Amino acid sequence: MTDILIRLSREYGVPAIDLMFYEIHPDVIALVPKHIAERFLLIPISRVGPVITICMADPLNLLAIDDVRFLTGYHVECLVVSEESIREALVKFYPEEGPEIEVVSISDDGLKMNLATPTKPLEEIAAPLLQDCVERARHIPTRKQPASYFCQDDDSNLSFEQKAKRLIEQAIRGR
Repeated sequence: MTDILIRLSREYGVPAIDLMFYEIHPDVIALVPKHIAERFLLIPISRVGPVITICMADPLNLLAIDDVRFLTGYHVECLVVSEESIREALVKFYPEEGPEIEVVSISDDGLKMNLATPTKPLEEIAAPLLQDCVERARHIPTRKQPASYFCQDDDSNLSFEQKAKRLIEQAIRGR
């Protein structure tokens, strides 16, 4: 272990690990989506019972820990690793995938998308796109509306694709 990792471990008060020779089971990797792992520079390394252990460059990032806890439903334990090790592990354990959704255009008429033949369920493919849209929509100035304004339509009979399209269109319009 490098001196930097030892210092980081002492500074953060969490154990350090060197991922160079660490093999991680694919089922554990599958617990944390690639976009979350890349966003927060973390990698899950094990799950035992209700506890998932993740390695992070910044183990004090409570937002990342809360997101992993929410997504997995497990208690989260953290280890510190170097940012370089995390980036190498992300490349090793989360291989590149081609785009499965291509946004063709966004206009007042709506969102037009080309969908490739999905290799995963559409919900899993669209979730990062929807999350990104929601994150971007938070920064769009909107007029103040009561909460009931956002729940006017009955969405119970809509498919996931229709709900996703409606959510994206609303986020774009700033509703």
